[in-house]
Amino acid sequence: MRIAPTATLFVLLSFTVARPLVAHHSVRATFDDSKMVKITGVVTRIDWTNPHVVFYLNVKDNIGAASSWILQMSAPHSLAASGVEKDFFKIGDAVSADIWVAKNGSKYGNTRTLTLSSGQSFDVSDKLWSEITKK
Repeated sequence: MRIAPTATLFVLLSFTVARPLVAHHSVRATFDDSKMVKITGVVTRIDWTNPHVVFYLNVKDNIGAASSWILQMSAPHSLAASGVEKDFFKIGDAVSADIWVAKNGSKYGNTRTLTLSSGQSFDVSDKLWSEITKK
């Protein structure tokens, strides 16, 4: 049996187009979008990479015990469109973040808004996800 070159090309293009759609993880599967939490801490590390910028916060609880949180934001190009550039905040800066917490109870969050010590606040969420949850 011989497959037409056009059909082969169609199948290959279909996989190429569909792969990025499947590759992105579900925010709702990982994070509890019914539970928004505000945390404040000191930035200890920033990974400015795709598909999400990730930063690490040293957060103290009510009794002063410190814990490390991992917070993800949108992609670098989306952050730049919101006015957040790579050198916008640095290690040692105090920030507050409104996050959706991980469903598994770990200290991992999906950041919706980031507030600097100056009081400036930025939407650092995944814009596509933000639009979906508004509907």
